[in-house]
Amino acid sequence: MIQPVRFFVAVLALLPILLAFTTSSASAADLSPEVRVAERGGAVLTVALIDQRIEEMPKAIRSDFLNDPDRMARLIDGMLLTLQLANEAEKKGIVVPAEEAGDTELARRTALANALMKTVVRDVSEEQLLQIARERFQVEKQNYSSSPSYTLRHLKVSTEKYGDVAAKLVAENARRRIVGGEDFVVVALEFVDPDAPAEFSGDIPLTDLLHVDPVIRTSLAPLKDMPGLTEVFEGGGGYNLIELVKLNPAVEVTFDAVRDQLISDIRSEVEQQTRTTYMKAFVLMPATLNDEAVQQLPSRYFDAAASAADGKD
Repeated sequence: MIQPVRFFVAVLALLPILLAFTTSSASAADLSPEVRVAERGGAVLTVALIDQRIEEMPKAIRSDFLNDPDRMARLIDGMLLTLQLANEAEKKGIVVPAEEAGDTELARRTALANALMKTVVRDVSEEQLLQIARERFQVEKQNYSSSPSYTLRHLKVSTEKYGDVAAKLVAENARRRIVGGEDFVVVALEFVDPDAPAEFSGDIPLTDLLHVDPVIRTSLAPLKDMPGLTEVFEGGGGYNLIELVKLNPAVEVTFDAVRDQLISDIRSEVEQQTRTTYMKAFVLMPATLNDEAVQQLPSRYFDAAASAADGKD
């Protein structure tokens, strides 16, 4: 009796060696559909069921899948879990309508397992959900509020267009005119190519400013978050001027504004945790693996494919 996943991976990792050196007289052809490949918690995984699962796979990936021990281990483990859940569904009297059951035994068992999982819910009252939501909001309140931001206007005079000396003079002249009362946007449009929109204009979150050029942050610092103009500064291929229009304070979001979304998220999390815990009990049951049958699985499907190809020739 062994634990499923770790054991399966350990055994399946030896497949290339076992396939090359095994002295077993059994062959892939000896694997009848009734052969048991693995068992766990009363669930029996047969060759017939694996046949059905492999048949569902695109042919292009079958070879890589069957020769990958980790993927084969996960396939066997997952199929065992499906069968265990299906058995549990039958014990509980769950019935799946014929139109939802599929055309194969594996499809029918899968439908039963899915039907069972829909019934696995934890009874959490609205009052409990509301209390959890309030607690989460208090802990994560900053995640539901907007950060303070600057509203900025930015003018850049390109040195490529004007040359270094002229660009600096244009930018300094623009600043004098704005200080003298002219509108920033009007002055900017006079000197700046309208097809090259200004950078850093609009609402700029403070957190984003931490990632911009240090020269820009340094230029804004003397304003001390008060509306005004920076001095002309060089950077980014030109001479720059920034107007700090206003500082927008952080907006505090109330609990009532996010309550419904919080409760919905928490309910989904509780359901997922409940189902995960429920399935874990089945996965941790002792399991057995027919390693000889597993060794023969790859050649079973490859030989079948080769025979089918020969039949077409």
